[in-house]
Amino acid sequence: NVIHSQGVSQMSKSRPDLEVGPVRIPVHCFLKARRVPLPTLSKRAKGTVAHTEPIEMKVQAERSYFAIDDADGEDVPPEERTKAYRYGKELVPFAEYDATAMKYECDKC
Repeated sequence: NVIHSQGVSQMSKSRPDLEVGPVRIPVHCFLKARRVPLPTLSKRAKGTVAHTEPIEMKVQAERSYFAIDDADGEDVPPEERTKAYRYGKELVPFAEYDATAMKYECDKC
């Protein structure tokens, strides 16, 4: 799908009369370009399963975390998860106590 703006019909901004001596010429003034906001990129799903007319519903992302070596594929509870940062191709774990130990403390604060 290509993102594009709605087509807007060209309407005159004003319709003054141009007077040159005794001659009056009707003039239409148009805008050369106007900013038109693009549609939002929020995810929407079109559902028509149980309805006769199509409706739009907002998509909600659901995340689940699994252990690599777990054969059962059960979710890892939030208490057992730790943050990790990429260092090259490896992930280096970074626990909360590491973050508090590295936090900047000033004497004046």
